[in-house]
Amino acid sequence: PTEFLIFLKYTKNLKFTEDPNYDYLRKLLSNILVKIKQKNDNRNSSLRFLVICTYFSIQRCFNIIR
Repeated sequence: PTEFLIFLKYTKNLKFTEDPNYDYLRKLLSNILVKIKQKNDNRNSSLRFLVICTYFSIQRCFNIIR
């Protein structure tokens, strides 16, 4: 999905001292999950797993920072 490419580019371009926009990143990942669910095939299970793990990692980082 294009959201995944956007996610990777966004995170790659962050400066070390720059805080990420966690809401934006979570929204991108949520959109990917919606798209995967709409296709509803087993080929996307690995991508779904990766997106969910990334989503919860971001959530954890966000909670630690707060």
